[in-house]
This record gives sequence, C-alpha cells and structure tokens, in this order.
Amino acid sequence: MYFHNFRMTADPENPLVMDILHGTSSSYSHIPSDDIVDYPHAVGIQFRDSSLFCMNFNTEKGVLRVTGVSHHIVGQKTPPAAYTIEDHVEYSILIEQLVAGQWRPFDSNDVQLEFVCIDPFVHTSLKSKNGRFSTKFKLPDVYGVFQFKVNYNRIGFTHLYSTTLTKMSYRNPTGSYRILKVF
Repeated sequence: MYFHNFRMTADPENPLVMDILHGTSSSYSHIPSDDIVDYPHAVGIQFRDSSLFCMNFNTEKGVLRVTGVSHHIVGQKTPPAAYTIEDHVEYSILIEQLVAGQWRPFDSNDVQLEFVCIDPFVHTSLKSKNGRFSTKFKLPDVYGVFQFKVNYNRIGFTHLYSTTLTKMSYRNPTGSYRILKVF
C-alpha cells in the first residue's frame, strides 16, 4: 500500500480495520522523492502480502517545557493587579529543551507572543537569551481581559502552549478607576 502525502483516518466501526499507528495533530507524511530532513518517531509499512513492518524510535529530540513566565510594567518587578491602557509592559518566558537526559536552555529565533482579547492586539517576536525569550511593548487603548499567549508548534519539537490571563482598565490621572456615564 502506498500513500502519497495525505492524511488517512480509520473507520472504528469496520471490523476489518486494525490501527497500527496513531499520529498526533503535528504528525506528517513524507514524499519519497524528497530528502528526509526531520525524522519521525515511528514508521509503519504494510506490504502487498498484508505483512506489517513497524519501527519505533525512542528519542528525546525536540522535547520542550516552560519553566517560568513573568510579566510586569517596565521598570517594576511584579505585575500589577490590573494594567492600565497604554502601559509599557515587559513579558518573558523561560523555555528548556531535553538534550541527552538534561534540561538545557532552548534557543530559537521564531518564538512569538500574542496579546489577545478575542483577537490579537499585539503579535510580536520574542528575543532569546540563554533560554529566556522576552519582549517589551505598549498595551493597546482597549480595556478588558487579555491573555499573554505563546503557541509554539514546529516540526521536530513538542507543541508548546502557554497562556497567562491579565486585565486592563481605564484609570484617571489620580490613579482611581474612571467611571463612564451613559446618558
């Protein structure tokens, strides 16, 4: 049986179907005419005489984890109870990779942050320094509940997803909350 670059699902109601290999949402197939750049963790082949060949690679390549997330107003060390519109914020996330059984700082130039309230208001790249990815940005002129969101999904690495909730409010110059009157 030869499959050429497409996804296949098995009918669980069919008694003649036997699943031998399951993939995650980041699984992929390989085009035989192209060079293999990223190696899969497992391979399965069914030959014309219905015999099966499966090989499983136990590898730790590409295992990532988040070990810390911080956000605060630039120049301060702790986050406020609520940010105010147009505050200047610093966000950082610590990412480690499992290499030869040891957790080491991860290095990449394509990790990105979204500051989201339903839709992304800020979408920016994070700069890496010894596993700490960080950026500074100005908050939008919108109040509500927001998320700092990092969603890193690349072939060869585990899916990394981190989200932190925060709220933003309007405040007047005295620092108290502004009350909006509706007439």
